[in-house]
Amino acid sequence: MRLALNAIITTFLLLVFFNFAQAEKIFDSDVKILVSDENGITFTYFVPDVVLTSINGYPENFKYPQISRTAQNRCQGQPLLPLKFIPIGVPYDSKPTVTVLSQHYNNIGKSDVPNFDVELPSQDYSSYDIAKNWRIYWPPIPSKTQISQSVFDSSLVWVKLEVTDAGVYKIGRYELSTAGVEIDEVDPRQIRIFYGGGAELPFDNDEPRPQLYEIPIHVIGEDDGEFDGGDQILFYAEATDRFEYSPDDSRFVFRHNHYTSKNVYWLTYNGSFASSPKRWAEVDGSPQEPYDYAVTSFDDFIHEEREVKFYQKGTSTDYYNYFEWYWGWDTTFTSNVQLFDVVTGSEALVVVKASGGMKNLLVNNVEAGLISSYNGIFLYNSTNFRSGFNIISVTDTAKFYLDYIDVHYNRLLYVLDNKLMFSSPDSPGLIEYRLTNVPSDYILLDISYPDSVCLIVNAELSGSELRFQHYNYLRRLYYLANSSRYKTVSSFDLYEPVDLKSASNRADYIIITHGQFYQQSLELAAHRESVSPGITAMVVDIEDIYNQFSWGLFDPMAIRDFLKYAYENWSGAPPGYVMLVGDGHFDYRNNLGSSGGMFIPPFEAPKPNSTTASASDDNYIYFGQFGDLDYDDSGSIDMIIGRIPVNSTDQMDIVVEKIINYESNPTIGKWRNNIIIAADDNFGDGMREAFHTNQAEALAELHVPKNIEVQKIYMLEYPIRAGRTKPDAREALISAINNGGLIVNWIGHGNKGLWAHEILFRRIEDIPLLHNHDKLPMILAASCSVGFFDDPNEQGMSEDFIRYPNGGAIASIGATRPVNAGQNSALNREIFDQLLFGDSTSFGGALYIAKFLRGSIDNDRGYVIFSDPALIAGKPSLEAHFTYRPDSLRGLTIDSISGEIYQDSLFMSDFNGTVWVLVKDALINRHKALTNYAGVPLYPPIYVDYILPGPTIFNGPAEVSNGQFSTSFFIPKDITYGGSRARIYVYFENGFVDGSGVVDSISIAGGISAEADSIGPTIEILYNGKMLNSGLTAVSANAVFETRLFDLHGINMTGSMGHGIVVKLDDGDIYSEDITNNFIFDKGDWQQGSATFEISDIPEGEHQISLKAWDNYNNSSLFTAVIRVYQDEYFSIQRVMNYPNPVVRADSTVFQYMLTGSAEKVSLKIFSLSGRKVKSFDLTGTTYTTGGYKYVPYYLRDDDGDKLASGVYIYKIEAIGTGVDGVRRKSSFQSKLVILR
Repeated sequence: MRLALNAIITTFLLLVFFNFAQAEKIFDSDVKILVSDENGITFTYFVPDVVLTSINGYPENFKYPQISRTAQNRCQGQPLLPLKFIPIGVPYDSKPTVTVLSQHYNNIGKSDVPNFDVELPSQDYSSYDIAKNWRIYWPPIPSKTQISQSVFDSSLVWVKLEVTDAGVYKIGRYELSTAGVEIDEVDPRQIRIFYGGGAELPFDNDEPRPQLYEIPIHVIGEDDGEFDGGDQILFYAEATDRFEYSPDDSRFVFRHNHYTSKNVYWLTYNGSFASSPKRWAEVDGSPQEPYDYAVTSFDDFIHEEREVKFYQKGTSTDYYNYFEWYWGWDTTFTSNVQLFDVVTGSEALVVVKASGGMKNLLVNNVEAGLISSYNGIFLYNSTNFRSGFNIISVTDTAKFYLDYIDVHYNRLLYVLDNKLMFSSPDSPGLIEYRLTNVPSDYILLDISYPDSVCLIVNAELSGSELRFQHYNYLRRLYYLANSSRYKTVSSFDLYEPVDLKSASNRADYIIITHGQFYQQSLELAAHRESVSPGITAMVVDIEDIYNQFSWGLFDPMAIRDFLKYAYENWSGAPPGYVMLVGDGHFDYRNNLGSSGGMFIPPFEAPKPNSTTASASDDNYIYFGQFGDLDYDDSGSIDMIIGRIPVNSTDQMDIVVEKIINYESNPTIGKWRNNIIIAADDNFGDGMREAFHTNQAEALAELHVPKNIEVQKIYMLEYPIRAGRTKPDAREALISAINNGGLIVNWIGHGNKGLWAHEILFRRIEDIPLLHNHDKLPMILAASCSVGFFDDPNEQGMSEDFIRYPNGGAIASIGATRPVNAGQNSALNREIFDQLLFGDSTSFGGALYIAKFLRGSIDNDRGYVIFSDPALIAGKPSLEAHFTYRPDSLRGLTIDSISGEIYQDSLFMSDFNGTVWVLVKDALINRHKALTNYAGVPLYPPIYVDYILPGPTIFNGPAEVSNGQFSTSFFIPKDITYGGSRARIYVYFENGFVDGSGVVDSISIAGGISAEADSIGPTIEILYNGKMLNSGLTAVSANAVFETRLFDLHGINMTGSMGHGIVVKLDDGDIYSEDITNNFIFDKGDWQQGSATFEISDIPEGEHQISLKAWDNYNNSSLFTAVIRVYQDEYFSIQRVMNYPNPVVRADSTVFQYMLTGSAEKVSLKIFSLSGRKVKSFDLTGTTYTTGGYKYVPYYLRDDDGDKLASGVYIYKIEAIGTGVDGVRRKSSFQSKLVILR
């Protein structure tokens, strides 16, 4: 294809593609520039799925790509339009111009749809104002999982039956009536029972799904059409764990259901079914001549398995597979296996599944013969089994993992305890079976196929010996029992079907919740619809998903199948968001015996020897190949998923309140324009790791808009203390979180309870220190296993952040398993790009667009978001346009900044509020050497280069009036002369909406001659609004002070060369703190301002408090006063709580309390609900008795050292002390401690 140069270069140089994958494909393989000269450009161009159409008014050979099937970004209701640019050589004297063509996007034949203003990064689009309205409804995607009309539609009444063991079950009038069935309406002739197969749903999407089918039953007394007291329903039920014949293996193979031991059947009656109810068919079993052969024994089988341990990866805490459980890890495993009526001397087959190489097998201390081995399955033969208990030992010279042992042995056809299940021989023909010890009132069933169970009649019973004949063309199973062995159904639940498979269903946003949180989920759904106009939210009970998609069985795959079905079959645009409400863990069957908190299970991908295919909620939205977020190749993400991992309604109340307040009643403030980035140093003594700091620096400098202030907490900047910890860094991080930030980002080593081996942040000890309830950040941990939420024994830090009642996070992103630092960094950067440079991007949207653009790699799959995934980041949305901005700062002069408030391109003349101006000195270059624990640089040396924010020159508010602001500030003597990277940040708000701006790259010029000033600032310290003076001032042990500072030339805020605002108590012996960062100038003023500070746990008695401050000329003043610390007038214990509470899958909690003064005695006691004391602590004589806040860890064990069981306990903290009034008092507090194991 040859195009004229003037038609392309001088008129139109923009190619817009509606599909990222398509654009990549076209430019990588379909477009090649063959010739580029003054005569034109020659392309070879092969267009996949693109129709070339002429543009009206242009020459016929001028074409533009019109997409025949646009790539609807279904997860957000917006097209995804990545741009790609081709550098093209043009003649020297040509003058190319660019014309951007736009055309109204007509949604032909579809209704108009309200705009859902999310996930549309404005920097990625040429015409954002037009593009943001491109949300359309699509017709349903051609169904790939379309299921015929649901069986549930054929009847109004359904009863869910749960069973655990195989056998014949009976149901009578009483059982149905207690289930809520109107028994007098039941015609027993119309009773039916349905069954879904009792097996796990397939892992692969393209495998066929089991269907609900009717099974034959027997109804005693149905002929009169009434279900009387003596009538009974009989049916044969399978167990979820069972042997099934495998033609490939030529034997019965054990099928284990990894998720549940409870099988489900469905009973209904009447209804509008097309066929008659199924009943047991009768099959003639009368003995006759001739027959092929007779049998008096059969091949029985028994399965031995203990699920107590995972396949661990070496000696680490990582595992190969979180789906399979094992017997253990040892060199020898021994089991006593009971066999019945063994045919003496017959050969038995033993099947062992284990890791590693060849194993020795002993049967009753005699070595068995190895037949074969493959894929960890070992087959042995032995003739040493006997009736009764048999000792089986599996041994190896090295430790190995044992999965299970199966024994296939020859057993006599002897009916034991009125029941016998037996199999046919592995030979075709007419077989005569000869059984002994048969009860006279037996029933005999052919149970080979659940959908065609039949009753064998006309067998010949002589005494207790039974003969019957049956044709055998495939391996068959039989079951004989009498009424004494009929079983009872373990639970009956009346079920009103919710039709999740109706094509008329429609939702943009699905909440899948456990029933315990259903009402609170409805509240969240209503909130989402109210704040996101045009969005339809639907709340779905997880039990309805199990009932509709796994036929009542507990099976995580049902969630994936439901979402896939909704995506492919529901009307309108497919759902874009899904939120899971409820915690979960990988101990599906409670193998540990203490695993509570299974509300919404995780999807542990069942892939052997794989750590990449482990736990991730992403697994629920892979509708095609595993790992593919865009299975239909639409060029967009199929769905975005998040989880609220709550374990109680109290926790859910906390999260719901956080989400609603964050979006509907936000706390507007400077904290929304601040991002906190913390980075690890080198791991261990002498480790040569500089990459964490380098990654953090790249993130901060290249992927955060300049108008957002970045607070860097790099551990390289902090000294190492006793115990190889860095408490100063920990205190800095906790303080930063409490002061507020839009995002808190950790880059470094970690696990589910800790950031950094130097203890930067701990889950149990440090989360209770957060009190940022009105300044909630999104916390992103680019680290290993911080989001490990599915451990049955312990909670993860990421999930605790959003459940913490007094603060924590509004959303948390973390990895569920070990991840790679380099890949983490790349994902981290992409998340920031999507979240911070886009317009109204949700936290979930940023995460999943980042994953999608990176190609859905294994590393990224491990990252999950804990929160409402549609939650929009509360970043400032308005802009500051500066009418005056200094291009340089000069020491000891007054300067100013002025500007106007804009929204998009519109001047907001009606904006009235406050602007906060922060003037920062030039950036500081750091060249830091990595050191060992002793502080000695490594050899050969490794240096890390990064920059830190410059000192603060000015920080104060000013008025915004009619959309305009202006304020002045004084530039101190202590500035970085010759620097060129000073900044001025502005943040403004009016209580409802906010915005920000920045003046960057300001140079620092030399000082000028200034008037003389040798007088330091005026200092006042106030307590409870009253000035401290030369006399004694009484204060409490935990006192909050305010200082007021004034100087004609302003207060020095740089802190350079020791010129900070420093408070000391008793010359620093008790307390010393630089509070410069707390100082703020008064509104519109640069000469005076104030700072508040708190001193805790001040000992009783008299103390000297001092405060030293400097002015901008470097003149100092010192203020001193004497205070006397008293206890509160009345001694008491206050602010008592424990965290976490409830304690879910954890081994400890921390009790917190505050004493108003020193106590003579403190005790902590824990009681059962019956009043029995289970644990007591006598804290007298310890640091737990001094005044102030105290934290007591408790490891959930009783006085005997045994673990406390799940349940509700009462704790009581009691203290005795004397108040200022001289009265000795006892103070106590009592509350509940909840443990959910």
